[in-house]
Amino acid sequence: MIFKRINMKLCKIFPIVISALLISACTSNPSIDDMTSRMRETDEVKVLDMRSILVNNQLKVDVSLQVKSTNKNISYRFAWYDKNKFQVYGAEAWKPLTIGSGQSGNIQAFAPGPAAASFKFELTSD
Repeated sequence: MIFKRINMKLCKIFPIVISALLISACTSNPSIDDMTSRMRETDEVKVLDMRSILVNNQLKVDVSLQVKSTNKNISYRFAWYDKNKFQVYGAEAWKPLTIGSGQSGNIQAFAPGPAAASFKFELTSD
Protein backbone atom coordinates (compact mmCIF):
# COMPACT_ATOMS: atom_id res chain seq x y z
CA MET A 1 0.00 0.00 0.00
CA ILE A 2 2.84 2.42 0.88
CA PHE A 3 4.66 1.66 -2.40
CA LYS A 4 1.49 2.29 -4.39
CA ARG A 5 1.13 5.78 -2.83
CA ILE A 6 4.79 6.59 -3.54
CA ASN A 7 4.43 5.42 -7.16
CA MET A 8 1.29 7.54 -7.61
CA LYS A 9 3.06 10.63 -6.22
CA LEU A 10 6.11 10.03 -8.41
CA CYS A 11 3.90 9.65 -11.49
CA LYS A 12 2.35 13.05 -10.75
CA ILE A 13 5.63 14.82 -9.99
CA PHE A 14 7.81 13.28 -12.73
CA PRO A 15 6.21 15.15 -15.71
CA ILE A 16 6.48 18.46 -13.84
CA VAL A 17 10.18 17.91 -13.11
CA ILE A 18 10.92 16.93 -16.73
CA SER A 19 9.05 19.99 -18.05
CA ALA A 20 10.99 22.32 -15.74
CA LEU A 21 14.30 20.81 -16.86
CA LEU A 22 13.41 21.20 -20.54
CA ILE A 23 12.36 24.82 -20.09
CA SER A 24 15.54 25.72 -18.21
CA ALA A 25 17.69 24.03 -20.88
CA CYS A 26 16.09 26.16 -23.61
CA THR A 27 16.76 29.49 -21.91
CA SER A 28 20.53 29.81 -22.25
CA ASN A 29 22.64 32.94 -22.35
CA PRO A 30 24.09 34.00 -25.72
CA SER A 31 27.75 33.19 -26.31
CA ILE A 32 30.51 35.76 -26.63
CA ASP A 33 30.58 35.09 -30.39
CA ASP A 34 26.84 35.79 -30.59
CA MET A 35 27.36 39.12 -28.81
CA THR A 36 30.34 40.19 -30.95
CA SER A 37 30.13 41.57 -34.47
CA ARG A 38 33.41 41.63 -36.40
CA MET A 39 33.98 43.75 -39.48
CA ARG A 40 37.10 43.49 -41.63
CA GLU A 41 40.21 41.81 -40.19
CA THR A 42 39.93 41.79 -36.39
CA ASP A 43 41.13 38.25 -35.64
CA GLU A 44 44.04 39.65 -33.61
CA VAL A 45 41.57 40.81 -30.94
CA LYS A 46 40.35 38.02 -28.68
CA VAL A 47 37.24 38.71 -26.59
CA LEU A 48 37.88 36.91 -23.31
CA ASP A 49 34.72 37.74 -21.37
CA MET A 50 31.62 39.95 -21.35
CA ARG A 51 29.58 40.94 -18.34
CA SER A 52 26.65 43.27 -17.81
CA ILE A 53 24.71 44.55 -14.81
CA LEU A 54 21.96 47.06 -14.15
CA VAL A 55 23.18 50.12 -12.24
CA ASN A 56 20.47 52.65 -11.35
CA ASN A 57 18.22 51.15 -14.07
CA GLN A 58 20.97 51.56 -16.70
CA LEU A 59 22.90 48.74 -18.35
CA LYS A 60 26.64 48.70 -17.56
CA VAL A 61 28.90 46.52 -19.72
CA ASP A 62 32.43 45.23 -19.15
CA VAL A 63 34.33 43.54 -22.00
CA SER A 64 37.70 41.84 -21.39
CA LEU A 65 40.03 41.72 -24.40
CA GLN A 66 43.44 40.48 -25.38
CA VAL A 67 45.23 42.03 -28.38
CA LYS A 68 47.79 39.93 -30.21
CA SER A 69 50.63 41.59 -32.07
CA THR A 70 49.11 43.87 -34.73
CA ASN A 71 49.94 46.91 -36.82
CA LYS A 72 46.30 47.68 -37.69
CA ASN A 73 44.17 50.35 -36.12
CA ILE A 74 41.29 48.61 -34.35
CA SER A 75 38.10 50.40 -33.31
CA TYR A 76 35.04 49.33 -31.33
CA ARG A 77 31.53 50.47 -30.46
CA PHE A 78 28.38 49.11 -28.81
CA ALA A 79 24.96 48.60 -30.36
CA TRP A 80 22.17 48.78 -27.76
CA TYR A 81 18.90 46.79 -27.96
CA ASP A 82 15.66 46.99 -26.02
CA LYS A 83 13.86 44.02 -24.44
CA ASN A 84 12.21 43.24 -27.81
CA LYS A 85 15.62 43.12 -29.59
CA PHE A 86 15.09 46.43 -31.44
CA GLN A 87 18.13 48.70 -31.68
CA VAL A 88 17.78 51.84 -29.56
CA TYR A 89 19.77 55.09 -29.36
CA GLY A 90 21.19 54.82 -32.90
CA ALA A 91 24.73 53.92 -33.90
CA GLU A 92 27.58 55.02 -31.66
CA ALA A 93 30.74 56.57 -33.07
CA TRP A 94 33.70 54.22 -33.48
CA LYS A 95 36.27 54.51 -30.70
CA PRO A 96 39.94 53.54 -31.11
CA LEU A 97 41.02 50.49 -29.15
CA THR A 98 43.72 51.71 -26.79
CA ILE A 99 45.03 48.31 -25.69
CA GLY A 100 48.57 47.77 -26.98
CA SER A 101 49.81 44.78 -28.95
CA GLY A 102 50.33 41.75 -26.73
CA GLN A 103 48.32 43.33 -23.89
CA SER A 104 45.01 42.58 -22.17
CA GLY A 105 42.49 45.08 -20.91
CA ASN A 106 38.88 45.94 -20.17
CA ILE A 107 36.41 48.25 -21.83
CA GLN A 108 33.55 49.54 -19.71
CA ALA A 109 30.50 51.34 -21.03
CA PHE A 110 27.08 52.50 -19.90
CA ALA A 111 24.05 52.33 -22.16
CA PRO A 112 22.90 55.80 -23.22
CA GLY A 113 19.59 55.33 -21.41
CA PRO A 114 17.29 52.94 -19.53
CA ALA A 115 15.64 51.40 -22.62
CA ALA A 116 18.72 49.26 -23.36
CA ALA A 117 18.27 45.69 -22.17
CA SER A 118 21.07 44.02 -24.17
CA PHE A 119 24.00 44.91 -26.39
CA LYS A 120 26.33 43.79 -29.15
CA PHE A 121 30.06 44.58 -29.13
CA GLU A 122 31.30 45.61 -32.59
CA LEU A 123 34.91 45.55 -33.81
CA THR A 124 36.45 46.87 -37.02
CA SER A 125 39.90 47.65 -38.45
CA ASP A 126 41.29 50.20 -40.89
